[in-house]
Amino acid sequence: MFISLFNNRVWKLRLVNVGIIDKNSAVLFGATGPILKSVGMSKDLRVSQAEQYAAYEAVSFRVFVGIYGDSFDRFLIRSRELFESMHIILQTLNTFTSSTFGIITINKFYGVFSSKSKSYNKTRMESLIIKFKTASDFIQLNNGISYKAVEAGKGEFGVLIVSAGESNPYRAFLRSPAYNHLQLLPLLGSGHYFADLITLVGTLDLVFGEIDR
Repeated sequence: MFISLFNNRVWKLRLVNVGIIDKNSAVLFGATGPILKSVGMSKDLRVSQAEQYAAYEAVSFRVFVGIYGDSFDRFLIRSRELFESMHIILQTLNTFTSSTFGIITINKFYGVFSSKSKSYNKTRMESLIIKFKTASDFIQLNNGISYKAVEAGKGEFGVLIVSAGESNPYRAFLRSPAYNHLQLLPLLGSGHYFADLITLVGTLDLVFGEIDR
């Protein structure tokens, strides 16, 4: 399917030179993922030494970038990343063993209830409420601010937690890449036809449920 679309004349007429983004606009609007890569910038949290996470340093994969920053470049990058993701999965299945990263241990496990316990009856609502409160109120958070991001399919997805030293965070904020990419739509749609909005929304990969959270 990918090859047939790549060589399809109608498909290329609808995508080539449609919704061109320049580097300055991409950086200014906080674009990440395939949108930022389409303008030739190869930022990827999986390969960044300062922001690398999980076990990406143990696998090999390519980061694809575009040239023109149009819808066709974004289509090519997303399509190639699908195949590259399968390549990463195959590497993990073939090479990772239990000895690769050692044994993972859990020192504390909160909110464990035995089904034979007299104090816990799964048929009673009161017991369920007690279980929920015990499991959710057990962990005491330290004071401070913590932010962690991952390289999701749409771009950088981050979680910011502000703690006041209580069991619940003082504030939690999610950084969804689609929210930043939506702001590019008026800029990209300028000078195009109304029908091109379908192409722009699709190549920006906007999910409005993710934006209006």
